[in-house]
Amino acid sequence: MQNHMMRLRMLEIVFDENACCEFLGQKCEEIFPVFPEISDFSSYRKLAKQIIDDNPNQRALVIHPADEGEQMNLLALALSVETYAEQTNLEDVVFKVRDCRMAIEAYRPFMALANSLRYARDLLRLDADERIADIKRLGYLGLKIKEDYINNRLELDWAGTEPVRNLSAREINSGLVLVGLMKNWAICKEKFAVHGIIGGEASGYEIPVPADEDEMIEKIIELARNNNYGN
Repeated sequence: MQNHMMRLRMLEIVFDENACCEFLGQKCEEIFPVFPEISDFSSYRKLAKQIIDDNPNQRALVIHPADEGEQMNLLALALSVETYAEQTNLEDVVFKVRDCRMAIEAYRPFMALANSLRYARDLLRLDADERIADIKRLGYLGLKIKEDYINNRLELDWAGTEPVRNLSAREINSGLVLVGLMKNWAICKEKFAVHGIIGGEASGYEIPVPADEDEMIEKIIELARNNNYGN
């Protein structure tokens, strides 16, 4: 039985300057979250899950963030991660902000991460042949993908203008971290060039193998946000 790529609808994140708490003509539940003192992403996932669990029948929520910077954006990202399987009615989350334009601009890297995390999780659910076939379609983002049959590896390149960064992954779970990173950087149109290898001999920074899907998510976020690797 073949698997198929899960093209699920992403949670819509909206930024709104208006004082009223209606969205698309409907009154929404208002949330005043208390952000975690520890800024690791797992804490934001717990907060996001609590918000979702407390509002199981809501299609849209209005959130009044105490912080309109990184904490708000991490919560938005966590809500996107926690609604991946669509086992909730939640479709839209509206963040009340002072300046929509600034909020949207600040959220762009997190939106790219949300898209890339969903893609990596989708790939995890495919068999090997479908996974490679789908990765090869990333050329539409400007990535160059080549399957090296002789060395049994997949090569991905992002042609930035700054010095190349070399990353490698020996097996599939760390490979999906690499693919998630490459898609994120392509969406963000990063200036640095990246050469990534999945399988075969390691080259440059070798991505550790995540123990499970949650650790895969954490690793993609860590590497994408902190550039915590060398050449």
